[in-house]
Amino acid sequence: MSKLIKIRFIERSGGFYIQTKTMFGWEYIQMTFEIQGQIQKNNYFNKDKKILLEDVVKQHYGLSLDAVMIKEYPSIKYYTL
Repeated sequence: MSKLIKIRFIERSGGFYIQTKTMFGWEYIQMTFEIQGQIQKNNYFNKDKKILLEDVVKQHYGLSLDAVMIKEYPSIKYYTL
């Protein structure tokens, strides 16, 4: 059985962030780690969409790409002046 993941990419700062659709709207997918006893959370970021998606599926969901179905929504691009 495969898991359905609903995502969209956010293009900003020369790379991409990734969001997932939840019951309450769109939320950034974050990695959590501990540094000197404090918990830190950072949004997943990469300059390549494919590598970013592979990292999120493997690290955040703990699955392989074969075990998930991806439904991709239109991307959002932020422009800086």
